[in-house]
Amino acid sequence: MSYLDSHMDVTVGQTSGQSSAPVKTQTSSYQCLIVSASQSRREMLLEAATQGGWDTIVCSDSAQARSEIARTGFRLAIVDLEGFSGPTVDDFRAVCQQLVSDGEQVLTAICGHEGDVKEEIWARQLGVWLYLPGVTEGDDLASLCGEARTIVKQIALSKEGVRR
Repeated sequence: MSYLDSHMDVTVGQTSGQSSAPVKTQTSSYQCLIVSASQSRREMLLEAATQGGWDTIVCSDSAQARSEIARTGFRLAIVDLEGFSGPTVDDFRAVCQQLVSDGEQVLTAICGHEGDVKEEIWARQLGVWLYLPGVTEGDDLASLCGEARTIVKQIALSKEGVRR
């Protein structure tokens, strides 16, 4: 049994009538979160993640994304900031910060605004896996998602080696 298999199928339980803290659950070792307020961009990102071999949960707003993050153990997250400004982008940036600071091994990719140097510096200082400015439908996102799967497998194998 691999590290991912043994650590990802967690169930929520209660003991002696006391409610337990929320526990992250996952039905697959390869769960991907996609967060975008744009339906067309959600569809584009979903297609790429699916082609890359990920089971995907798609969220259209930051509140829904936060709920899913609390419930599911994601290994890849793609947050789309493109085309938004003001409160919407700030809410989505907060989701990015939650993903990176969650303490989990979540590869976080941010689709950002092309030419926004401040945003790129912010993303890199945050410690995201990828910052992708100006991503469009013609870009090969499926290969990036496939590469993310390979990285997750390598992380799992290295953790198995450490445990032995």
